Amino acid sequence: MLRLAVRSRVAVAGACTALVGALLLAGCAPSSTPTGSSGSGEAPSAPAESASPDGSGGSASSSSTSIAQQDFSLDELVAAAKAEGGTLTVYDSTGKIKDIAEAFSAKYGIHTDGIKMHDPEAIDKMTREAQAGNVTVDVDFITDVPAILGQLEPAGTVTSWIPPDVAQYVPAGQRDPLVVVTDPDVIAYNTDAYPDGCPIDNLWDLADPAWKGKVAMVDPLSQPKLLGFLTAMTIDGADQLSAAYHKQYGEQMTTSEPNAGWEFVKRLAANSPMLFTSGEDVSGAVGAPGQSDPPIGLVSPAKFRNIADKGYRLGLCTSVSPWIGFAAPKAAVIATGTKHPNAAKLFIHYVMTAEGIAPQLVDGKFSSNSQIKPDPDDPSKLGSYLDQVYQFDNASANESWQARQDVSDFWRLNNS
Repeated sequence: MLRLAVRSRVAVAGACTALVGALLLAGCAPSSTPTGSSGSGEAPSAPAESASPDGSGGSASSSSTSIAQQDFSLDELVAAAKAEGGTLTVYDSTGKIKDIAEAFSAKYGIHTDGIKMHDPEAIDKMTREAQAGNVTVDVDFITDVPAILGQLEPAGTVTSWIPPDVAQYVPAGQRDPLVVVTDPDVIAYNTDAYPDGCPIDNLWDLADPAWKGKVAMVDPLSQPKLLGFLTAMTIDGADQLSAAYHKQYGEQMTTSEPNAGWEFVKRLAANSPMLFTSGEDVSGAVGAPGQSDPPIGLVSPAKFRNIADKGYRLGLCTSVSPWIGFAAPKAAVIATGTKHPNAAKLFIHYVMTAEGIAPQLVDGKFSSNSQIKPDPDDPSKLGSYLDQVYQFDNASANESWQARQDVSDFWRLNNS
């Protein structure tokens, strides 16, 4: 009965998403001023004299070329940001935000607090502050893009802004909201146990009985990042998964589920994966030395630093069909009602530069600014295999938001 309910809800969600997408299409074009879900081009609350220091005068053309050529002045933005005074407060799910905030403060003389907070807690805090009219968080970097488009922007809690001078270098599907970096998880293996290389070559191996109980991952019900990937597979990844199934088993898939994405989620959940509460625990389960039969797992490239720090034996699976991992987008949003709209915009501009985002690149993240190259010191060396990583597109984020609860229920049903 639950499976029938899930399918019914997916169908209704798809129809609603199509209608919402049509209504919102005109408001999805990126703007050189912060924009909310209405696409109005209005900036967060600020004194009239400092709301638009970039000189754009409001909404912009959807053409990335015209955005980049607008009369944007970084010097004017810096001056307006400094004039606001006070402390800029920035949230992110990585501790590296403290380093970035300190470097930003040193560069511009604007006191900035960088605070580590995971998405669910940060989203809840920003929502409560907006409802109370007491905004203390100015900027938040959120991996859960569907929650931005499905919850925060429609409620008017946050707005998005893309720096005009870098807009043309950001892929169209990562501009609204502005994706600053992509944060990957990749399939990793223990190089001691498998000295000849990765023991799998197809994503369906993770759901195959041969690997039952031997796939380590963070519990998707506790991590929007992984849940987002599973949801995306039921929407955007089904065709590629179907082709990968044919490649693996030499036959076309037959399934009673809506598509190959749903079938994969069902089989993976039923295959008794080892579920952990943190990526650090996953990296230990996979890479700790001295194991005779370790699992494979989904690991952040940042955990490959444990090779040097802890003696772990982690190897990157570099040839898995159709993907070796996924790169969750991390978007920047500005709190509506911030007292520091210009400092908030300046901070976002800063992290869109090689200097500003450097502390995160060394952990295997990748800037959406195509001018910024991967960090050569990333121990996972994922930069050489980016074309094999699943990339999210903001265009399907609303549909993902609508389907998320169905995928969660479906996972629970099959993982019990």
